[in-house]
Amino acid sequence: MPAADPSPVPRPTTAYVALGANLGDRPATLRAALDLLAAAPGLTVTAISSFLENPAVGGPAGQPAFLNAVAEVRTTLGPRAMLGVLLDVERQLGRERRERWGPRTIDLDLVLFGDAVIADQDLKVPHPLMHERAFVLTPLAEVAPAAVHPVLGRTAAELAANLAAGDRPPRGTGFQPVRDDAPPADADASAGLAGPTAAARVENPCHGGGLAPAVPSGDAAPPPAIALRPATSADGPAVRDLVFAVLREHGLTPDPCGADLDLLDLEGTYARAGGRFDVLVNPAGHVLGSVGLHRADAGTAELRKMYLHRSVRGQGWGRRLLDHALAEARRLGVQRVTLETAAVLADAVRLYERNGFVRLAGEACKVGRCDAVYERTL
Repeated sequence: MPAADPSPVPRPTTAYVALGANLGDRPATLRAALDLLAAAPGLTVTAISSFLENPAVGGPAGQPAFLNAVAEVRTTLGPRAMLGVLLDVERQLGRERRERWGPRTIDLDLVLFGDAVIADQDLKVPHPLMHERAFVLTPLAEVAPAAVHPVLGRTAAELAANLAAGDRPPRGTGFQPVRDDAPPADADASAGLAGPTAAARVENPCHGGGLAPAVPSGDAAPPPAIALRPATSADGPAVRDLVFAVLREHGLTPDPCGADLDLLDLEGTYARAGGRFDVLVNPAGHVLGSVGLHRADAGTAELRKMYLHRSVRGQGWGRRLLDHALAEARRLGVQRVTLETAAVLADAVRLYERNGFVRLAGEACKVGRCDAVYERTL
């Protein structure tokens, strides 16, 4: 593995890695690359998209189709050390650079690194072609629809939707694009970026593995008119209606005198107790989503009441609610977040698992309708 970065990142950064392969056993190669990434010091793989098959575009004619994916990682490495890890994984899996955009055993590319913008000769972040490549944007929007391109100011979901509609942002907006006639740089591990503009989902890489499959979130960006704001106790009845409706939709029983008693006084139960409760509202003031952080002790918070109205599901709001809650937990000085959930809430379970939550085997639930306890260390 590479030497320590000369300017290390003091806190973990969320980064996104594009993977591609069009030689040999492509699914096995991508899984091997993901395993090597997960084993790298200072790096944790927190989410993996489905594997997508794409016809090769560019380079020599007649080469095999690519299999592509995107992985979300949390890392304490700096961007150059992170790139070094990707190149090292490529070398371990037999990558040889013989011709530009030619067939390859494995390709890894650092497409986003937090909100960093780097335009060096051997390292360009965000990748200057990512907004033109559906085989990068489609899996990226699957695992992180709300991830923002730091130069273009658009989310992955927006960029994917715009590309599908034929609307490509212009090149050269704040970062140096790669010239079409430029020779390949050894440090530019480009995951098939000469490739296609359409992709077909063929499998999820995590079946049988330790990471949960990603939940397709749709290409549409969250409607900008919807807002996330701190809740007041006046929101309690609307939040209660939302929570009870979602529970009943999944065959679960509300408990207004027990587990759901906290909805009677959101401010007292959460904010005044050192936690937080937020609601997602539309311009008419209707509550469409909710998420709470209940302070259990000085270093632990419980994630509670994270629900979405069916009208806004599949638009990336679940991931945004969870990201917001985790960011607030860090701001509050929390080191550990726990939650209780039920297996019938399958989409929520997959969301939690692909975002670093680990099930605590043998841990008993306090809420009767739940059957699993999860935790994540921040």
